[in-house]
Amino acid sequence: RPLLACEWLEQHHSMPPIEMSELVNNSKLVPKNELADLIEKKMQGFEITEGPRIEALNSFIEKQLGFFSDLVRIMPKVRVTYDELDEVFFRLVWTGKSGIDTSSILGKYNG
Repeated sequence: RPLLACEWLEQHHSMPPIEMSELVNNSKLVPKNELADLIEKKMQGFEITEGPRIEALNSFIEKQLGFFSDLVRIMPKVRVTYDELDEVFFRLVWTGKSGIDTSSILGKYNG
């Protein structure tokens, strides 16, 4: 889920949905059949701690971890104070909008 949420953030510049199905449907990269099989097993109560690797999922995870690790390294570092973070939080709570244009930061790195 975290990698799918990162993919959402990169593509939409907005808060990712909570629903896993929406994240999966949005993804152009995740191997949907293999993920659906894994989710089905978990929903049936199987706790998968050991077993054969699901190569398509492992490949997706490794590629996405590498991509987002590289992306974070090239993004500009932004320093903010706790007061600034509090202001953004309160603005979100009261208006539903942060007042921050993330597209100016994230838009440069879509590629």
